[in-house]
Amino acid sequence: MTIQKKLLFSIICFVIIPMFLLPFITYNSYRKIIEAKINVSTQQTLAQIDNNLGAVFDNMIAASNMLSLDRELIDILKGRKYDSRWEKFSAESKIEEKILIAKNANLYPYNADIVILDFHGNVYSASSYYTGKSYREIAAQDWFRRAREMNGYMLWMAPSGSYVSLNGDDRRNIAMARLIKDSRSGRGYGILLISLYPEMKLAAIFKTEQQLEGTQLFLLNRQAQVVLAGDPGLLGKDLAAEPFVKRLGQAADGSFVFAAGRRKTVVNYRTVPKTNWTIVQQVPYRVLMKEVDRLRSYHLTINLIFLGALLIVSAFISWTITHPLHRLSLLMQQVPKGNFAVRADIRGRDEVAQLGASFNVMVQEIAVLIQKLQEAQAMREQARLEALQAQINPHFLFNTLNDIKWLATLNGAANVSQMIAALGKLLETTVGRSDALIPLSEEIQCIESYVLLQKMRYGNKFEIRYEIAPPLLDYRVPQLVLQPLVENAIIHGFEDMDSGGEITITGYCREDRTYIDVTDNGKGIAAAKIEQLLEAENRQKGRFNNVGLRNVNERIALYFGKRYGLTVASREGSGTRIRLCLPAVEEETACSS
Repeated sequence: MTIQKKLLFSIICFVIIPMFLLPFITYNSYRKIIEAKINVSTQQTLAQIDNNLGAVFDNMIAASNMLSLDRELIDILKGRKYDSRWEKFSAESKIEEKILIAKNANLYPYNADIVILDFHGNVYSASSYYTGKSYREIAAQDWFRRAREMNGYMLWMAPSGSYVSLNGDDRRNIAMARLIKDSRSGRGYGILLISLYPEMKLAAIFKTEQQLEGTQLFLLNRQAQVVLAGDPGLLGKDLAAEPFVKRLGQAADGSFVFAAGRRKTVVNYRTVPKTNWTIVQQVPYRVLMKEVDRLRSYHLTINLIFLGALLIVSAFISWTITHPLHRLSLLMQQVPKGNFAVRADIRGRDEVAQLGASFNVMVQEIAVLIQKLQEAQAMREQARLEALQAQINPHFLFNTLNDIKWLATLNGAANVSQMIAALGKLLETTVGRSDALIPLSEEIQCIESYVLLQKMRYGNKFEIRYEIAPPLLDYRVPQLVLQPLVENAIIHGFEDMDSGGEITITGYCREDRTYIDVTDNGKGIAAAKIEQLLEAENRQKGRFNNVGLRNVNERIALYFGKRYGLTVASREGSGTRIRLCLPAVEEETACSS
Protein backbone atom coordinates (compact mmCIF):
# COMPACT_ATOMS: atom_id res chain seq x y z
CA MET A 1 0.00 0.00 0.00
CA THR A 2 1.42 3.39 -1.01
CA ILE A 3 1.96 6.21 1.46
CA GLN A 4 -0.75 8.23 -0.21
CA LYS A 5 -3.21 5.40 0.29
CA LYS A 6 -2.05 5.00 3.88
CA LEU A 7 -2.61 8.69 4.54
CA LEU A 8 -6.07 8.54 3.02
CA PHE A 9 -6.81 5.32 4.90
CA SER A 10 -5.68 6.93 8.18
CA ILE A 11 -7.85 9.98 7.55
CA ILE A 12 -10.82 7.75 6.78
CA CYS A 13 -10.28 5.57 9.87
CA PHE A 14 -9.40 8.23 12.41
CA VAL A 15 -11.28 11.28 11.13
CA ILE A 16 -14.08 10.50 8.70
CA ILE A 17 -15.47 7.37 10.35
CA PRO A 18 -15.48 8.95 13.86
CA MET A 19 -17.17 12.02 12.36
CA PHE A 20 -20.02 9.87 11.11
CA LEU A 21 -20.12 7.68 14.19
CA LEU A 22 -20.32 10.67 16.53
CA PRO A 23 -23.92 11.62 15.62
CA PHE A 24 -25.05 8.03 16.21
CA ILE A 25 -23.17 7.78 19.50
CA THR A 26 -24.55 11.10 20.70
CA TYR A 27 -27.97 10.08 19.41
CA ASN A 28 -27.97 7.02 21.64
CA SER A 29 -26.81 9.12 24.60
CA TYR A 30 -29.45 11.78 24.00
CA ARG A 31 -32.06 9.09 23.47
CA LYS A 32 -31.31 7.49 26.82
CA ILE A 33 -31.28 10.86 28.60
CA ILE A 34 -34.58 11.91 27.06
CA GLU A 35 -36.16 8.54 27.83
CA ALA A 36 -35.04 8.80 31.45
CA LYS A 37 -36.31 12.38 31.82
CA ILE A 38 -39.60 11.60 30.11
CA ASN A 39 -40.09 8.55 32.32
CA VAL A 40 -39.38 10.56 35.49
CA SER A 41 -41.73 13.33 34.38
CA THR A 42 -44.40 10.84 33.35
CA GLN A 43 -44.16 8.96 36.64
CA GLN A 44 -44.68 12.25 38.45
CA THR A 45 -47.76 12.90 36.31
CA LEU A 46 -49.06 9.39 36.97
CA ALA A 47 -48.44 9.86 40.70
CA GLN A 48 -50.51 13.05 40.63
CA ILE A 49 -53.29 11.26 38.73
CA ASP A 50 -53.06 8.45 41.28
CA ASN A 51 -53.48 11.00 44.08
CA ASN A 52 -56.47 12.57 42.32
CA LEU A 53 -58.09 9.18 41.78
CA GLY A 54 -57.37 8.33 45.38
CA ALA A 55 -59.22 11.48 46.41
CA VAL A 56 -62.20 10.46 44.24
CA PHE A 57 -62.26 6.97 45.74
CA ASP A 58 -61.88 8.43 49.25
CA ASN A 59 -64.91 10.64 48.60
CA MET A 60 -66.91 7.63 47.45
CA ILE A 61 -65.83 5.70 50.55
CA ALA A 62 -66.69 8.67 52.78
CA ALA A 63 -70.18 8.89 51.24
CA SER A 64 -70.66 5.15 51.69
CA ASN A 65 -69.55 5.37 55.33
CA MET A 66 -72.05 8.16 56.04
CA LEU A 67 -74.90 5.93 54.83
CA SER A 68 -73.79 2.46 55.91
CA LEU A 69 -73.07 3.63 59.46
CA ASP A 70 -76.29 5.65 59.87
CA ARG A 71 -78.30 3.96 62.66
CA GLU A 72 -81.60 5.53 61.60
CA LEU A 73 -81.15 4.37 58.01
CA ILE A 74 -80.30 0.84 59.14
CA ASP A 75 -83.44 0.75 61.31
CA ILE A 76 -85.55 1.70 58.31
CA LEU A 77 -83.90 -0.95 56.13
CA LYS A 78 -84.69 -3.64 58.70
CA GLY A 79 -88.22 -3.57 57.29
CA ARG A 80 -90.22 -2.95 60.44
CA LYS A 81 -94.01 -2.55 60.08
CA TYR A 82 -95.43 0.97 59.99
CA ASP A 83 -98.74 2.06 61.55
CA SER A 84 -99.69 4.06 58.45
CA ARG A 85 -98.68 4.67 54.85
CA TRP A 86 -97.67 8.18 55.78
CA GLU A 87 -95.24 6.82 58.37
CA LYS A 88 -93.71 4.53 55.76
CA PHE A 89 -93.53 7.34 53.21
CA SER A 90 -91.87 9.54 55.81
CA ALA A 91 -89.24 6.84 56.54
CA GLU A 92 -88.47 6.37 52.85
CA SER A 93 -88.19 10.12 52.39
CA LYS A 94 -85.66 10.20 55.19
CA ILE A 95 -83.50 7.64 53.31
CA GLU A 96 -83.64 9.74 50.14
CA GLU A 97 -82.78 12.82 52.17
CA LYS A 98 -79.80 11.07 53.71
CA ILE A 99 -78.69 10.00 50.24
CA LEU A 100 -78.82 13.63 49.05
CA ILE A 101 -76.89 14.81 52.11
CA ALA A 102 -74.15 12.19 51.57
CA LYS A 103 -73.98 13.05 47.87
CA ASN A 104 -73.75 16.81 48.43
CA ALA A 105 -71.28 16.45 51.27
CA ASN A 106 -68.80 14.19 49.50
CA LEU A 107 -69.60 13.91 45.79
CA TYR A 108 -70.67 17.42 44.84
CA PRO A 109 -67.83 17.94 42.28
CA TYR A 110 -68.94 14.86 40.35
CA ASN A 111 -71.98 13.74 38.44
CA ALA A 112 -72.91 10.93 40.79
CA ASP A 113 -75.87 8.70 41.62
CA ILE A 114 -76.51 6.73 44.82
CA VAL A 115 -78.96 3.82 45.07
CA ILE A 116 -79.82 1.68 48.13
CA LEU A 117 -81.55 -1.69 47.81
CA ASP A 118 -82.83 -3.45 50.93
CA PHE A 119 -83.57 -7.13 51.16
CA HIS A 120 -87.36 -6.62 51.20
CA GLY A 121 -87.77 -5.61 47.57
CA ASN A 122 -87.40 -1.82 47.99
CA VAL A 123 -85.16 0.50 45.97
CA TYR A 124 -84.21 3.97 47.27
CA SER A 125 -82.67 6.69 45.12
CA ALA A 126 -82.54 10.49 45.04
CA SER A 127 -81.82 10.75 41.32
CA SER A 128 -82.83 9.37 37.98
CA TYR A 129 -80.24 6.63 38.05
CA TYR A 130 -82.83 3.95 38.82
CA THR A 131 -85.33 3.82 35.95
CA GLY A 132 -87.84 1.32 37.19
CA LYS A 133 -86.16 -2.08 36.72
CA SER A 134 -87.76 -4.62 38.97
CA TYR A 135 -86.07 -5.41 42.24
CA ARG A 136 -85.92 -9.09 41.28
CA GLU A 137 -83.99 -8.30 38.08
CA ILE A 138 -81.50 -6.19 39.98
CA ALA A 139 -81.02 -8.69 42.82
CA ALA A 140 -80.37 -11.46 40.27
CA GLN A 141 -77.28 -9.68 38.90
CA ASP A 142 -73.87 -11.02 39.86
CA TRP A 143 -72.60 -7.77 41.40
CA PHE A 144 -75.47 -7.80 43.92
CA ARG A 145 -74.49 -11.26 45.13
CA ARG A 146 -70.77 -10.42 45.26
CA ALA A 147 -71.34 -7.20 47.22
CA ARG A 148 -73.41 -9.13 49.77
CA GLU A 149 -70.74 -11.85 50.08
CA MET A 150 -67.97 -9.27 50.64
CA ASN A 151 -69.64 -8.46 53.98
CA GLY A 152 -69.09 -4.70 54.01
CA TYR A 153 -65.90 -4.47 51.93
CA MET A 154 -65.97 -2.29 48.78
CA LEU A 155 -66.67 -3.88 45.41
CA TRP A 156 -65.19 -1.62 42.71
CA MET A 157 -66.68 -1.92 39.24
CA ALA A 158 -65.66 -0.11 36.06
CA PRO A 159 -66.84 0.31 33.45
CA SER A 160 -70.01 -0.41 35.34
CA GLY A 161 -71.84 -1.58 32.22
CA SER A 162 -69.86 -4.82 32.49
CA TYR A 163 -71.26 -5.42 35.99
CA VAL A 164 -74.32 -3.27 36.75
CA SER A 165 -77.35 -3.07 34.44
CA LEU A 166 -79.85 -0.45 35.59
CA ASN A 167 -80.12 1.91 32.60
CA GLY A 168 -78.32 2.62 29.36
CA ASP A 169 -76.45 5.71 30.56
CA ASP A 170 -74.35 4.03 33.20
CA ARG A 171 -72.34 1.58 31.12
CA ARG A 172 -69.13 3.69 31.34
CA ASN A 173 -69.50 4.67 34.99
CA ILE A 174 -67.19 3.94 37.91
CA ALA A 175 -69.27 2.18 40.55
CA MET A 176 -68.73 1.01 44.09
CA ALA A 177 -71.04 -1.34 45.99
CA ARG A 178 -70.96 -2.53 49.60
CA LEU A 179 -73.18 -4.24 52.15
CA ILE A 180 -74.99 -2.05 54.71
CA LYS A 181 -74.87 -3.97 57.95
CA ASP A 182 -75.53 -3.43 61.62
CA SER A 183 -72.21 -3.04 63.43
CA ARG A 184 -73.75 -4.53 66.58
CA SER A 185 -75.33 -7.65 65.21
CA GLY A 186 -73.18 -7.97 62.08
CA ARG A 187 -76.26 -8.64 59.94
CA GLY A 188 -76.67 -7.04 56.53
CA TYR A 189 -79.84 -5.09 55.66
CA GLY A 190 -79.18 -3.69 52.20
CA ILE A 191 -76.76 -2.96 49.34
CA LEU A 192 -75.40 0.55 48.71
CA LEU A 193 -74.42 1.43 45.11
CA ILE A 194 -72.51 4.64 44.27
CA SER A 195 -71.91 5.42 40.60
CA LEU A 196 -69.86 8.25 39.04
CA TYR A 197 -70.24 9.36 35.44
CA PRO A 198 -66.95 9.85 33.49
CA GLU A 199 -67.44 13.58 33.03
CA MET A 200 -66.90 16.90 34.79
CA LYS A 201 -64.08 16.72 37.37
CA LEU A 202 -63.62 12.97 36.95
CA ALA A 203 -62.97 13.29 33.22
CA ALA A 204 -60.65 16.27 33.79
CA ILE A 205 -58.20 14.06 35.74
CA PHE A 206 -56.94 12.50 32.50
CA LYS A 207 -56.78 15.72 30.49
CA THR A 208 -53.26 17.04 31.00
CA GLU A 209 -51.80 20.20 29.50
CA GLN A 210 -48.74 20.24 27.19
CA GLN A 211 -49.32 16.65 26.21
CA LEU A 212 -47.13 15.31 23.39
CA GLU A 213 -48.72 14.52 20.06
CA GLY A 214 -50.19 11.02 19.92
CA THR A 215 -50.07 10.50 23.70
CA GLN A 216 -52.75 8.25 25.18
CA LEU A 217 -53.53 8.40 28.90
CA PHE A 218 -56.06 6.01 30.38
CA LEU A 219 -57.06 3.88 33.38
CA LEU A 220 -57.36 0.09 32.99
CA ASN A 221 -59.26 -2.27 35.27
CA ARG A 222 -58.03 -5.77 36.05
CA GLN A 223 -59.61 -7.10 32.85
CA ALA A 224 -57.70 -4.49 30.76
CA GLN A 225 -60.85 -2.49 29.98
CA VAL A 226 -60.50 1.29 29.73
CA VAL A 227 -62.26 2.90 32.71
CA LEU A 228 -61.21 6.52 32.23
CA ALA A 229 -59.29 8.19 29.43
CA GLY A 230 -58.31 11.57 28.09
CA ASP A 231 -59.79 10.45 24.75
CA PRO A 232 -63.53 9.69 25.25
CA GLY A 233 -63.36 7.29 22.31
CA LEU A 234 -61.28 4.89 24.41
CA LEU A 235 -63.85 4.55 27.24
CA GLY A 236 -65.00 0.98 27.64
CA LYS A 237 -62.53 -0.34 25.08
CA ASP A 238 -61.10 -3.80 25.77
CA LEU A 239 -57.28 -3.82 25.49
CA ALA A 240 -56.71 -7.35 26.80
CA ALA A 241 -55.46 -8.46 23.38
CA GLU A 242 -52.80 -5.73 23.25
CA PRO A 243 -49.33 -7.30 23.76
CA PHE A 244 -48.07 -4.51 26.04
CA VAL A 245 -50.77 -5.28 28.63
CA LYS A 246 -48.98 -8.50 29.65
CA ARG A 247 -46.00 -6.47 30.90
CA LEU A 248 -48.02 -4.16 33.14
CA GLY A 249 -48.39 -6.54 36.05
CA GLN A 250 -44.67 -7.13 36.58
CA ALA A 251 -44.37 -4.32 39.16
CA ALA A 252 -46.48 -1.69 40.91
CA ASP A 253 -45.09 0.97 38.57
CA GLY A 254 -42.48 1.27 35.86
CA SER A 255 -41.78 2.00 32.23
CA PHE A 256 -40.63 0.17 29.13
CA VAL A 257 -40.26 0.64 25.40
CA PHE A 258 -42.66 -1.55 23.45
CA ALA A 259 -42.46 -2.31 19.75
CA ALA A 260 -45.35 -3.84 17.81
CA GLY A 261 -44.42 -4.16 14.17
CA ARG A 262 -43.16 -0.79 12.97
CA ARG A 263 -44.95 1.03 15.79
CA LYS A 264 -42.80 1.79 18.81
CA THR A 265 -44.10 3.39 21.99
CA VAL A 266 -42.85 4.33 25.45
CA VAL A 267 -45.20 2.92 28.09
CA ASN A 268 -45.35 4.23 31.67
CA TYR A 269 -47.72 2.71 34.20
CA ARG A 270 -48.70 2.97 37.87
CA THR A 271 -51.06 0.83 39.95
CA VAL A 272 -53.84 2.46 42.00
CA PRO A 273 -53.63 0.73 45.43
CA LYS A 274 -57.32 0.89 46.42
CA THR A 275 -58.66 -0.78 43.28
CA ASN A 276 -55.57 -2.46 41.72
CA TRP A 277 -56.41 -0.67 38.50
CA THR A 278 -53.57 0.61 36.36
CA ILE A 279 -52.91 4.11 35.04
CA VAL A 280 -51.17 3.86 31.65
CA GLN A 281 -49.56 6.46 29.42
CA GLN A 282 -48.41 5.62 25.88
CA VAL A 283 -46.22 8.05 23.94
CA PRO A 284 -45.09 7.39 20.33
CA TYR A 285 -41.34 6.87 20.32
CA ARG A 286 -40.87 8.96 17.18
CA VAL A 287 -42.50 11.94 18.89
CA LEU A 288 -40.10 11.70 21.85
CA MET A 289 -37.10 11.41 19.55
CA LYS A 290 -38.16 14.13 17.08
CA GLU A 291 -35.68 16.71 18.38
CA VAL A 292 -32.90 14.13 18.70
CA ASP A 293 -33.48 12.98 15.10
CA ARG A 294 -33.36 16.58 13.97
CA LEU A 295 -30.07 17.10 15.85
CA ARG A 296 -28.59 13.97 14.29
CA SER A 297 -29.56 15.13 10.79
CA TYR A 298 -27.97 18.49 11.51
CA HIS A 299 -24.73 16.82 12.61
CA LEU A 300 -24.66 14.62 9.53
CA THR A 301 -25.15 17.61 7.25
CA ILE A 302 -22.32 19.55 8.89
CA ASN A 303 -20.10 16.46 8.70
CA LEU A 304 -20.78 16.02 4.99
CA ILE A 305 -19.78 19.63 4.29
CA PHE A 306 -16.66 19.26 6.40
CA LEU A 307 -15.89 15.95 4.69
CA GLY A 308 -15.85 17.53 1.24
CA ALA A 309 -13.40 20.20 2.35
CA LEU A 310 -11.30 17.64 4.22
CA LEU A 311 -10.99 15.36 1.19
CA ILE A 312 -9.79 18.23 -1.04
CA VAL A 313 -7.18 19.39 1.49
CA SER A 314 -6.09 15.82 2.26
CA ALA A 315 -5.64 14.97 -1.42
CA PHE A 316 -3.47 18.06 -1.99
CA ILE A 317 -1.31 17.49 1.09
CA SER A 318 -0.85 13.80 0.36
CA TRP A 319 0.19 14.59 -3.24
CA THR A 320 2.84 17.10 -2.16
CA ILE A 321 4.27 14.51 0.23
CA THR A 322 3.91 11.35 -1.75
CA HIS A 323 4.87 12.55 -5.26
CA PRO A 324 8.58 13.11 -4.38
CA LEU A 325 8.55 9.94 -2.35
CA HIS A 326 7.16 8.06 -5.33
CA ARG A 327 10.02 9.35 -7.52
CA LEU A 328 12.50 8.33 -4.85
CA SER A 329 10.87 4.92 -4.65
CA LEU A 330 11.35 4.38 -8.37
CA LEU A 331 15.05 5.20 -8.01
CA MET A 332 15.42 2.86 -5.07
CA GLN A 333 13.97 0.04 -7.13
CA GLN A 334 17.00 0.34 -9.42
CA VAL A 335 19.46 -0.32 -6.61
CA PRO A 336 18.57 -4.00 -6.06
CA LYS A 337 19.19 -4.50 -9.78
CA GLY A 338 22.80 -3.35 -9.33
CA ASN A 339 22.39 0.16 -10.68
CA PHE A 340 24.32 2.27 -8.17
CA ALA A 341 24.62 5.28 -10.52
CA VAL A 342 21.10 6.54 -9.83
CA ARG A 343 20.73 9.91 -8.08
CA ALA A 344 17.74 11.62 -6.57
CA ASP A 345 17.05 15.17 -7.79
CA ILE A 346 14.67 16.44 -5.11
CA ARG A 347 14.87 20.13 -4.27
CA GLY A 348 13.78 21.82 -1.12
CA ARG A 349 14.56 21.91 2.58
CA ASP A 350 11.95 19.55 3.90
CA GLU A 351 12.42 16.02 5.16
CA VAL A 352 11.82 14.50 1.71
CA ALA A 353 14.71 16.54 0.21
CA GLN A 354 16.95 15.47 3.09
CA LEU A 355 15.92 11.89 2.46
CA GLY A 356 16.92 12.25 -1.22
CA ALA A 357 20.34 13.60 -0.25
CA SER A 358 20.85 10.78 2.20
CA PHE A 359 19.82 8.32 -0.51
CA ASN A 360 22.50 9.68 -2.83
CA VAL A 361 25.17 9.17 -0.15
CA MET A 362 23.84 5.75 0.72
CA VAL A 363 23.94 4.45 -2.86
CA GLN A 364 27.69 5.06 -3.08
CA GLU A 365 28.47 2.68 -0.22
CA ILE A 366 25.52 0.34 -0.37
CA ALA A 367 27.39 -2.62 -1.83
CA VAL A 368 29.97 -2.61 0.99
CA LEU A 369 27.33 -1.98 3.65
CA ILE A 370 25.15 -4.84 2.46
CA GLN A 371 28.10 -7.21 2.68
CA LYS A 372 28.99 -6.00 6.17
CA LEU A 373 25.40 -6.28 7.34
CA GLN A 374 25.12 -9.82 6.04
CA GLU A 375 28.33 -10.85 7.78
CA ALA A 376 27.36 -9.11 11.01
CA GLN A 377 23.91 -10.67 10.92
CA ALA A 378 25.32 -14.12 10.35
CA MET A 379 27.72 -13.67 13.26
CA ARG A 380 24.97 -12.46 15.54
CA GLU A 381 22.69 -15.37 14.68
CA GLN A 382 25.53 -17.86 15.18
CA ALA A 383 26.48 -16.33 18.52
CA ARG A 384 22.88 -16.28 19.65
CA LEU A 385 22.39 -19.91 18.64
CA GLU A 386 25.54 -21.01 20.43
CA ALA A 387 24.53 -19.10 23.57
CA LEU A 388 21.10 -20.69 23.58
CA GLN A 389 22.51 -24.15 22.99
CA ALA A 390 24.99 -23.66 25.83
CA GLN A 391 22.37 -22.43 28.29
CA ILE A 392 19.29 -24.54 27.76
CA ASN A 393 18.92 -27.90 29.46
CA PRO A 394 17.68 -29.85 26.39
CA HIS A 395 15.85 -32.58 28.30
CA PHE A 396 14.12 -30.11 30.59
CA LEU A 397 13.08 -27.81 27.74
CA PHE A 398 12.06 -30.74 25.51
CA ASN A 399 9.76 -32.28 28.09
CA THR A 400 8.20 -28.96 29.10
CA LEU A 401 7.58 -27.94 25.52
CA ASN A 402 6.02 -31.38 24.93
CA ASP A 403 3.63 -30.59 27.78
CA ILE A 404 2.81 -27.24 26.16
CA LYS A 405 2.25 -28.92 22.82
CA TRP A 406 0.03 -31.57 24.44
CA LEU A 407 -2.10 -28.99 26.27
CA ALA A 408 -2.33 -26.72 23.23
CA THR A 409 -3.55 -29.65 21.12
CA LEU A 410 -6.26 -30.59 23.59
CA ASN A 411 -7.43 -27.10 24.48
CA GLY A 412 -7.17 -25.21 21.25
CA ALA A 413 -4.08 -23.25 22.38
CA ALA A 414 -6.10 -21.03 24.76
CA ASN A 415 -3.61 -21.47 27.66
CA VAL A 416 -0.36 -21.46 25.66
CA SER A 417 0.55 -17.87 26.53
CA GLN A 418 0.11 -18.53 30.25
CA MET A 419 2.21 -21.70 30.06
CA ILE A 420 4.98 -19.95 28.17
CA ALA A 421 5.02 -17.17 30.77
CA ALA A 422 5.39 -19.73 33.54
CA LEU A 423 8.08 -21.56 31.55
CA GLY A 424 9.95 -18.26 31.13
CA LYS A 425 10.03 -17.75 34.88
CA LEU A 426 11.21 -21.32 35.34
CA LEU A 427 14.01 -20.98 32.78
CA GLU A 428 15.05 -17.62 34.27
CA THR A 429 15.81 -19.39 37.52
CA THR A 430 17.41 -22.53 36.07
CA VAL A 431 19.30 -21.40 32.94
CA GLY A 432 22.25 -19.10 32.55
CA ARG A 433 22.78 -18.39 36.27
CA SER A 434 26.39 -17.91 37.25
CA ASP A 435 25.74 -18.08 40.98
CA ALA A 436 25.67 -21.57 42.43
CA LEU A 437 23.37 -20.76 45.35
CA ILE A 438 20.13 -18.80 45.21
CA PRO A 439 17.70 -17.58 47.90
CA LEU A 440 15.06 -20.10 48.92
CA SER A 441 12.41 -17.53 47.84
CA GLU A 442 13.65 -17.79 44.23
CA GLU A 443 13.55 -21.59 44.39
CA ILE A 444 9.95 -21.33 45.65
CA GLN A 445 9.14 -19.07 42.67
CA CYS A 446 10.61 -21.75 40.41
CA ILE A 447 8.30 -24.32 42.08
CA GLU A 448 5.27 -22.06 41.63
CA SER A 449 6.02 -21.67 37.91
CA TYR A 450 6.51 -25.42 37.52
CA VAL A 451 3.29 -26.20 39.46
CA LEU A 452 1.39 -23.72 37.29
CA LEU A 453 2.58 -25.62 34.19
CA GLN A 454 1.58 -28.95 35.70
CA LYS A 455 -1.82 -27.69 36.83
CA MET A 456 -2.58 -26.67 33.28
CA ARG A 457 -1.98 -30.28 32.32
CA TYR A 458 -3.47 -32.12 35.31
CA GLY A 459 -6.14 -29.59 36.36
CA ASN A 460 -7.22 -29.96 40.00
CA LYS A 461 -5.51 -33.30 40.44
CA PHE A 462 -3.37 -31.89 43.23
CA GLU A 463 -2.83 -28.82 45.45
CA ILE A 464 0.41 -27.48 46.94
CA ARG A 465 0.97 -25.44 50.10
CA TYR A 466 3.99 -23.94 51.81
CA GLU A 467 4.78 -23.85 55.52
CA ILE A 468 8.03 -21.91 55.58
CA ALA A 469 8.94 -19.24 58.09
CA PRO A 470 9.58 -15.89 56.34
CA PRO A 471 13.19 -15.50 57.64
CA LEU A 472 14.06 -18.86 56.07
CA LEU A 473 13.25 -17.51 52.57
CA ASP A 474 16.52 -15.54 52.59
CA TYR A 475 18.65 -18.65 53.19
CA ARG A 476 20.69 -19.94 50.24
CA VAL A 477 20.11 -23.30 48.54
CA PRO A 478 21.45 -24.88 45.33
CA GLN A 479 19.47 -24.21 42.19
CA LEU A 480 16.72 -26.66 41.22
CA VAL A 481 16.72 -28.84 44.36
CA LEU A 482 12.95 -28.76 45.07
CA GLN A 483 11.51 -29.05 41.55
CA PRO A 484 12.56 -32.69 41.00
CA LEU A 485 11.00 -33.65 44.36
CA VAL A 486 7.70 -31.95 43.48
CA GLU A 487 7.81 -33.55 40.04
CA ASN A 488 8.36 -36.99 41.60
CA ALA A 489 5.24 -36.50 43.76
CA ILE A 490 3.09 -35.35 40.82
CA ILE A 491 4.14 -37.96 38.26
CA HIS A 492 4.73 -41.00 40.46
CA GLY A 493 2.90 -40.28 43.73
CA PHE A 494 -0.37 -39.14 42.10
CA GLU A 495 -0.15 -41.48 39.13
CA ASP A 496 -3.34 -43.39 40.01
CA MET A 497 -5.26 -40.41 41.43
CA ASP A 498 -7.75 -38.18 39.60
CA SER A 499 -8.01 -35.57 42.37
CA GLY A 500 -7.27 -34.94 46.03
CA GLY A 501 -3.48 -34.87 45.76
CA GLU A 502 -1.73 -32.68 48.33
CA ILE A 503 1.92 -31.57 48.42
CA THR A 504 3.26 -29.74 51.47
CA ILE A 505 6.67 -28.01 51.50
CA THR A 506 7.82 -27.35 55.06
CA GLY A 507 10.99 -25.47 55.98
CA TYR A 508 12.63 -25.06 59.38
CA CYS A 509 16.03 -24.70 61.09
CA ARG A 510 17.61 -26.78 63.83
CA GLU A 511 20.91 -25.61 65.22
CA ASP A 512 23.11 -24.85 62.18
CA ARG A 513 21.14 -26.88 59.66
CA THR A 514 18.20 -26.13 57.38
CA TYR A 515 15.60 -28.82 56.73
CA ILE A 516 13.08 -28.76 53.89
CA ASP A 517 10.43 -31.51 53.76
CA VAL A 518 8.45 -32.28 50.60
CA THR A 519 5.47 -34.40 51.68
CA ASP A 520 2.70 -35.88 49.54
CA ASN A 521 -0.33 -38.09 50.15
CA GLY A 522 0.26 -40.20 47.05
CA LYS A 523 0.50 -43.95 46.63
CA GLY A 524 3.82 -44.18 48.46
CA ILE A 525 6.91 -46.31 47.80
CA ALA A 526 7.46 -49.92 48.71
CA ALA A 527 10.01 -50.42 51.50
CA ALA A 528 12.19 -52.59 49.24
CA LYS A 529 12.55 -49.78 46.71
CA ILE A 530 13.39 -46.93 49.10
CA GLU A 531 17.00 -48.04 49.59
CA GLN A 532 17.50 -48.41 45.84
CA LEU A 533 15.77 -45.12 44.96
CA LEU A 534 18.73 -42.77 45.09
CA GLU A 535 21.02 -45.23 43.29
CA ALA A 536 18.48 -46.25 40.62
CA GLU A 537 17.00 -42.85 39.84
CA ASN A 538 19.62 -41.81 37.29
CA ARG A 539 19.05 -44.98 35.29
CA GLN A 540 15.29 -44.56 34.95
CA LYS A 541 13.87 -43.18 31.72
CA GLY A 542 11.46 -40.35 32.43
CA ARG A 543 10.97 -36.63 32.59
CA PHE A 544 13.93 -34.60 33.97
CA ASN A 545 16.03 -37.71 34.47
CA ASN A 546 19.21 -35.53 34.71
CA VAL A 547 17.89 -33.57 37.66
CA GLY A 548 16.29 -36.46 39.52
CA LEU A 549 16.64 -37.45 43.15
CA ARG A 550 20.15 -38.81 42.65
CA ASN A 551 21.24 -35.64 40.87
CA VAL A 552 19.92 -33.47 43.72
CA ASN A 553 21.54 -35.66 46.34
CA GLU A 554 24.92 -35.62 44.56
CA ARG A 555 24.87 -31.85 43.99
CA ILE A 556 24.14 -31.22 47.68
CA ALA A 557 27.06 -33.47 48.60
CA LEU A 558 29.35 -31.64 46.15
CA TYR A 559 28.36 -28.22 47.51
CA PHE A 560 28.38 -28.95 51.23
CA GLY A 561 29.85 -32.41 51.83
CA LYS A 562 28.46 -35.89 52.36
CA ARG A 563 26.96 -34.97 55.73
CA TYR A 564 24.14 -33.31 53.82
CA GLY A 565 21.67 -34.69 51.29
CA LEU A 566 18.30 -36.43 50.93
CA THR A 567 16.43 -38.92 53.08
CA VAL A 568 13.27 -40.71 51.95
CA ALA A 569 10.49 -41.92 54.23
CA SER A 570 7.48 -43.65 52.70
CA ARG A 571 4.94 -46.43 53.07
CA GLU A 572 2.71 -47.85 50.35
CA GLY A 573 -0.70 -46.17 50.37
CA SER A 574 0.34 -43.53 52.94
CA GLY A 575 2.34 -41.02 50.90
CA THR A 576 6.01 -40.04 50.83
CA ARG A 577 8.22 -37.52 52.64
CA ILE A 578 11.58 -36.48 51.16
CA ARG A 579 13.75 -34.41 53.49
CA LEU A 580 16.58 -32.12 52.35
CA CYS A 581 19.30 -31.46 54.90
CA LEU A 582 21.39 -28.34 54.12
CA PRO A 583 23.69 -26.06 56.07
CA ALA A 584 22.04 -22.85 57.27
CA VAL A 585 23.62 -20.46 54.75
CA GLU A 586 22.26 -16.92 55.06
CA GLU A 587 22.38 -14.39 52.22
CA GLU A 588 25.24 -12.26 53.59
CA THR A 589 27.36 -15.34 54.26
CA ALA A 590 26.72 -16.67 50.77
CA CYS A 591 27.64 -13.34 49.19
CA SER A 592 30.92 -13.13 51.10
CA SER A 593 31.73 -16.73 50.18
